[in-house]
Amino acid sequence: MIDVALINPRTSLQQPASEIKSTQNYIREPPTGLMILAAILENKGYAVEIVDCSIFDNPFQYIREEAENYRMIGITCLTNTYYQAIQLAKTAKRFNPSVYIVMGGPHVSFQYEEAFQDMPFLDAVCIGESEHSFPALVDIFLEQSVFDVLYEGADLSGTENTFGKTQKLLETSSLPKGIVYPKKVALDAFSKSLYNDNEFSNDKWSFSSVEFPDPVDVKTVPLPARHLIGAYNVADVIINRGCPNNCSFCSRTKLFPTVRVRSVADVMEELDHVLTIPSYRFVNFYDNINLNKTFYYNFLDALIERKFRLPWGAELRADALVERQVEKMVKCNCAIIATGVESAAPEVLKLNVKNQNPEKVAEGIRLLKSYDIAVQAYFILGLPGETKETFKQTIEYIRNLPLQRDVDKIEIFPATPYPGSDLYTKKEDFGLKILNHNFNQYDCKEIIMETETLSFEDISNMMESAKKLKKELGL
Repeated sequence: MIDVALINPRTSLQQPASEIKSTQNYIREPPTGLMILAAILENKGYAVEIVDCSIFDNPFQYIREEAENYRMIGITCLTNTYYQAIQLAKTAKRFNPSVYIVMGGPHVSFQYEEAFQDMPFLDAVCIGESEHSFPALVDIFLEQSVFDVLYEGADLSGTENTFGKTQKLLETSSLPKGIVYPKKVALDAFSKSLYNDNEFSNDKWSFSSVEFPDPVDVKTVPLPARHLIGAYNVADVIINRGCPNNCSFCSRTKLFPTVRVRSVADVMEELDHVLTIPSYRFVNFYDNINLNKTFYYNFLDALIERKFRLPWGAELRADALVERQVEKMVKCNCAIIATGVESAAPEVLKLNVKNQNPEKVAEGIRLLKSYDIAVQAYFILGLPGETKETFKQTIEYIRNLPLQRDVDKIEIFPATPYPGSDLYTKKEDFGLKILNHNFNQYDCKEIIMETETLSFEDISNMMESAKKLKKELGL
């Protein structure tokens, strides 16, 4: 019996374990957020399992077989994994009607009403950072760990169905911010939601007050429970939370409104732990790790002092790099840097609140290449303000970058109006027309919207031209 199963749906960027042929096929995104929640729960004495769908050829079969062993399930989801998360939740509930199910992650943080309509059996949704809210729900729902229950000789079989029970538990408890739960539901919602696709109108629902949680003190966050996952050869190490920018295409500033940077000592402690796990071959530091110059110098000096042996990469602001930093990066085994350029047109960047000078970014990329550090540069096509002329400007910009065939990469995505981003919440202000509400296709591949200056056909033609450029340049 497991107290809490934390489920991470598979994204299009991940491969099932059976398809991983060598250590070069890195799975880039281990479920670090779930590993942190697992560590918090284990420290409280709960038995936890992480069900990482990326390593299963058939995760639904696994859930069918194991659901009866779970007392509570937490599922995280991105926008393009939302429908998969629904099916995972329904599968678990069908095979274990008494299990509590809570959902979290970026998508449902902004679309929680839709989540309860699609899954009326949900017990709660955690919005924003969940290090306080989710463990509080575990305490409320489970009261004590399975170890304590079994030690006392209690019988966990035949537990009362959670549907209709959740409201009483939550309404009589003192809750931290960041928990949303329904205060009124249709009486037959449970059976309908499991066995057909009936929708429920908003007039059947009311919700608890919705407040995003206070920012988590990153100094109090435990090391991720990496012992609960397998098949990863890349360790993601989170350097900071939050972003000082407010780019139109990103919801991060809504999820993490305050920028917090971990101490270098905390990061080094985590790296010491990473080095004890022999499967890791690479470390990815996340995100925009050079925002704080003092931290970045101290971080690089600490890696050099430790003679850090694993190759590493990071997302950072190329426009903020200086040669002294890049020299240190080489000394401590930096292998690759990713940076968001988005557009070469200053007017497009300004309209979308991407506060950077594209020429400064190009200078940073040239500096990295002069020290033979690989570069992965990201571009977004079809943002508000984009025209056929600004697209040509971006294409010429890419041609002039000193990128090396079969070493460096460019990734060119169509602009996507993710829930929580300004492209989604202020679409009328930007004059956008959202063409597609199938969240499975919000995967940075499909064209989801038109702008005042670009039609679907225009953006499609631009994407084809960009693909040809990638092939021509070997990037």
